[in-house]
Amino acid sequence: MNNQAKPVSSVPSDIVGKRLKGLYENKDRSYYSHTRLEVVNMVKGKNLKILEIGCGTGDMLAYMKEKKIAKEAVGIEIEETAAKKAATVLDKVFVENVETFTIPYKKYFDYVIFADVLEHMLDPWDVLARMQDVLKDDGRVVISIPNIRNMRVLKDLVMDGDWKQHTNSGSTDRTHLRFFTWKTLSEMVNNAGFTVEERSANQTNSWKHKAFDSLTMQKFADLKIRQFIIRIKKTPGGKKKKKND
Repeated sequence: MNNQAKPVSSVPSDIVGKRLKGLYENKDRSYYSHTRLEVVNMVKGKNLKILEIGCGTGDMLAYMKEKKIAKEAVGIEIEETAAKKAATVLDKVFVENVETFTIPYKKYFDYVIFADVLEHMLDPWDVLARMQDVLKDDGRVVISIPNIRNMRVLKDLVMDGDWKQHTNSGSTDRTHLRFFTWKTLSEMVNNAGFTVEERSANQTNSWKHKAFDSLTMQKFADLKIRQFIIRIKKTPGGKKKKKND
């Protein structure tokens, strides 16, 4: 782009916490540079206004601009180095912690994207509910999120007594603060005033998983799912609920 966007920041270092901030800064740079086609494919339409929470270096939004899916691409990214790079390819980038940031748009975006981001938050339930205010009435949210009820995770936990939250990526990434199954993801979506419109998944299809599905008549089919990918819309007449409702 000729007119490069400048990242806007007002986050003091103590917001994230020195330890957590350090974990994000020490991640391999490739962690912030992904174009997730399975996420992109959930976005329907052309010339859209799209906000991505946790946009990293902006690769996915830039791809959507190139393909004319996005007309205006705005990102929010907490890691400053990645945000600076994103600002060279997106229309606007905020270097912010979305949990404490008031997004300066009302009923504006056609889509909001959370590509493996909600699990990193202290209160993802509140953040998702707040997207009601920034989305148009007919807007959509696309979410990709790890499935903690995954066979590999359960094997480590049940068979080996090991909770391997010491990696820099994956279902048990050390920066993950919240964990979801399909049931708890659905509850979060519904309580935020949204309805699931389409569901997809990244999953393992090895012969072992297929044999297990056959033996259990697919009653535990979600055990082979690594990530849920969903598109959600506002529930007509829906009301945001508190977590304790």
